[in-house]
Amino acid sequence: MSENSRHEHPLQHSGQSQTQRLPRALDPAFFRVDERSVEDLLRFSYNYAADLEYFSADNRVTGNWQGFLENSQGKTLAELEAMPDTEPHFALFLCFLHLFGYAQERLNTLTQRHLEYYYEKVLQIRRRKPQPDQVHLVFELAKNATEVLLPKGTRLNAGKDDTGKPLYYQLTEDSVLNRAKIEHLRTVLFENGKLHVASQANTADGQGEPPAAQPFSWPAMGSSGHPTAPVGMAVAAPILRLSGGERTIRLLFTLDRIVPALDSAADAMQVFATGEKGWIGPLSASGGKVRTNSGSTIWPVEVQTLTNSMEAIVPYDPEIHAGNFNTHEPLLRILFEPEKAAPYLEALGNLQVEALALEVEVDNFKNVELLSSEGPLDPKRSFAPFGDKQPHSGSQFFIDSEEVFSKPLQQIKLNLHWQNAPKSTSTGIGSVAGLGFGMEKIPLAIVKNDSDDDQYAADIRVISGNLSGSYTPVRLFQADSGSSDPLKQTITIPPAPQIAVLIKPYFQVKTPLVAAPKTYLPLAVKTGQLALTISANTKLVRLADSYQLITKVIETFFLEKSPFDGIRLTLQIKNQTAQNANFKPQLSDFSLSYKAATATEPLSNGSDALTKFRKRSVQFFHIDAFGQCETHGVLMRNNASAVRLLPAPEAQGNLYLGLQNLQPRQTLNLFFQVLEGSANPEKAVEKVTWSVLAGNAWLPLEAEHLLADRTNGLLTSNLIRLMIPSAASTDNTLMEPGFIWLRATVQNNPDAICRILDVQAQGLTARFADAGNSPNHLVQALAPGTISKLTIQDARVKKVAQPYASFGGRPQEQDTNFYTRVAERLRHKQRAVSIWDYERLVLEQFPEVFQVKCISHC
Repeated sequence: MSENSRHEHPLQHSGQSQTQRLPRALDPAFFRVDERSVEDLLRFSYNYAADLEYFSADNRVTGNWQGFLENSQGKTLAELEAMPDTEPHFALFLCFLHLFGYAQERLNTLTQRHLEYYYEKVLQIRRRKPQPDQVHLVFELAKNATEVLLPKGTRLNAGKDDTGKPLYYQLTEDSVLNRAKIEHLRTVLFENGKLHVASQANTADGQGEPPAAQPFSWPAMGSSGHPTAPVGMAVAAPILRLSGGERTIRLLFTLDRIVPALDSAADAMQVFATGEKGWIGPLSASGGKVRTNSGSTIWPVEVQTLTNSMEAIVPYDPEIHAGNFNTHEPLLRILFEPEKAAPYLEALGNLQVEALALEVEVDNFKNVELLSSEGPLDPKRSFAPFGDKQPHSGSQFFIDSEEVFSKPLQQIKLNLHWQNAPKSTSTGIGSVAGLGFGMEKIPLAIVKNDSDDDQYAADIRVISGNLSGSYTPVRLFQADSGSSDPLKQTITIPPAPQIAVLIKPYFQVKTPLVAAPKTYLPLAVKTGQLALTISANTKLVRLADSYQLITKVIETFFLEKSPFDGIRLTLQIKNQTAQNANFKPQLSDFSLSYKAATATEPLSNGSDALTKFRKRSVQFFHIDAFGQCETHGVLMRNNASAVRLLPAPEAQGNLYLGLQNLQPRQTLNLFFQVLEGSANPEKAVEKVTWSVLAGNAWLPLEAEHLLADRTNGLLTSNLIRLMIPSAASTDNTLMEPGFIWLRATVQNNPDAICRILDVQAQGLTARFADAGNSPNHLVQALAPGTISKLTIQDARVKKVAQPYASFGGRPQEQDTNFYTRVAERLRHKQRAVSIWDYERLVLEQFPEVFQVKCISHC
């Protein structure tokens, strides 16, 4: 209807109030059979006396009887009764009129007696008996008590009534109390693609601000006025340990299908990496073109390159980075900005991640250990890679980095910037260097480069266990193609062959490699290989001295041959001329560039999933509103194997309760005080579903666990009784650990649930026990705080609180209420058809409601 319409609704109606319910005709005082007062009777008697002839003693008419009542004229009854000289006959007449009043009163009850006869005798309708009121109580146990059974009928003191008699209330059922206490109240509302989060739901802003006034109510299922929170994912893997250089990270998601949201999803990402002092970031991300490979959909995401000046990416430490990620590996945290991701957050949450792989590419990496045949080298200044003394055949240059060579490498480059170069001669210098990953089991071959024997050359050979691989020889001191610097050279080494071996635990070497109190050879998986590394406190020794001993240790203690971390260049010199006799190679700068990639890590619960899960090289996490958890098909409950890209909201409205000191298989009595009538009446009533957090998964509560819900789905103030399943746990990371977490959800229309005033654990209900008390007690509700102790004290119960007034009490039905109820029932017959019916049925059912109005134009 237009707001400018001047046409009023034809039905003008202001509603009905409690005082308007009783028709005047049903009031016994409305009509009296004899309504005359004493003054009226005196006046009637005086006028009537005029028609009565007075006979004298001789039986003659001598007048009328008015003379006996002359004194009553012109005076009030009070004046007549106050006269000191009232004649005896008149005094007797006044006494008669007063006695006649009793007959009048009886006569005037005729209408009431007729009404009661019809209602009670003919219609057989009975007056309502007194209805005892009830009260909600909250208990607290003493420190030494864990569980206490309070039987039905346990009495509590409630003061005294208006006659001085004690008032008692009794528990309505057997109840077991425990030490459980609500420590956290949180809400999440999913609306328009955004998560509105309240970490302290019972505060003004949902974040801890005290309410301005009391009583204060808060939205049970969250509010759009609460701040938004990002959701996302995280990836942890050893390959992410990146301490320096120009670092680029790529994530390859294998998804179940392509959705349009993937084209712009990366633009909403904020990426953070675990740094030495905290989180590095936010870093931006870019999404590559979605491609299909062997029937799988691959979604590449590349993280903004980290420069050499930025912090190192280090293993996750909860003391530094906070959170509860179940990993000790370096970690990437990927969050979606709420405003940017809102249009497609739900679509991303429905995507399934079948597998995940990581790629890293690092340039100009200098965090390496360099060693020549003579000892350690300092890469911060120019150095002689084969020693400061004159190099000779067998001189070695060793490059080591636990960070680099512990990864599944795809390519590695040696970035050499020579400070000098050998002089070329016509006779030529034949020189070959052995270059390889790891400990060689056979000596490197000396290969003569017949094509150009006046240059230094390197024969690249990679030895891994019992397998060896050789590559095309490369020339030393050869400038890079297209480079203007003749002393800058890059040597590219393809990936090494791989060998499948068994995983072994730590072994202690009985004969130490060097003089150290204890030397351990830790084994770790690296691209299907075993890695042998000397512990950090071991002093490095010359490889020439340790080669034979290390080989013997490996053969003695291990069944498999393990590659040694690093690259070794062995210099072989022959046909050296006098012109180059004093040549000593010098490097002014040295760095590594490399590419590494994990195998595609399956996340679904397929064949041999448990074995693959135990050997996983990548961990995938979901980041939700209040926590995070690793997700994998093996970890999911109820045989669900689908891992989603993002934590998809399961319901629009969510209420979370964090309970302290609660154990599985215990009973929990939750008391909810709601602001009744605050639910949106235009929305359909929603079913409230309860679940408990068990192993980072929400487990729905079945009928055997949801023992009672007297709140009518959080629409009225009352109790909810739950049995905590044995699967419930406190070591979750999806919510704050150390608590049993309960969740109440509604799929739609969260505002169809009443706002909450209070929610407490250990709530019980007590009912008034009438011990001959005054009926006036039920006229008024029992004030809050009246009940504070048991009648028979129990040392195990520390405290009893009555936070709110009693409810539901009604005294014996009085005449007026009885006449009103029956008269209305005879008209509407307990069926609501018209406005009149609706309003009076509501007023009868809710006596505390003063006025009701049906909206006439609905």
